[in-house]
Amino acid sequence: MRRPAWFEPLDSAGEWIGFLGGVATVAALAWLVLGGAWSPRDAIPNRACLRMSETCMASAYRVRNDTAGAVVLRECARRCGPRDARYPKRVVVAAGQETPATVDAVIGWVPFFDVHVRDWWEVRTSAGRLLGCLVLAGRPHGQGGERLVVAVSARGPCGRAVAPTPPLAA
Repeated sequence: MRRPAWFEPLDSAGEWIGFLGGVATVAALAWLVLGGAWSPRDAIPNRACLRMSETCMASAYRVRNDTAGAVVLRECARRCGPRDARYPKRVVVAAGQETPATVDAVIGWVPFFDVHVRDWWEVRTSAGRLLGCLVLAGRPHGQGGERLVVAVSARGPCGRAVAPTPPLAA
């Protein structure tokens, strides 16, 4: 059988290792692009987590505003202390309403290396008065992909180490 001119057989172990490494790289990229871990909304619970944005690394929360007025939620870089940075995204929740059902509206990351990791969300009135903080904790992969609901009235103080805000009973 005559081989094409561009075909060259693999002659050494180094060439085989390079070839198999290239095949593995192409296969991994194809898996990511064609639906492996492409979007947090599409992640399948039993799939391996390859990206920090996947749902197996965070729990999606819905915040129910059970107060008389609208509230504004902002995620804090640390514990929402006076000098802690706030992220620019604001989530406005009208009285008697819940946050949107999108996976990235309000999340609590799963502790990865440090089991004491929590996401702190500052709660303010629409006029800017601080009401307190919601402390959200993610559930590890495989322990409930359901959306957790927390009430604004369950908020706690900001800036101190406190237990996570308990989710409402289903």
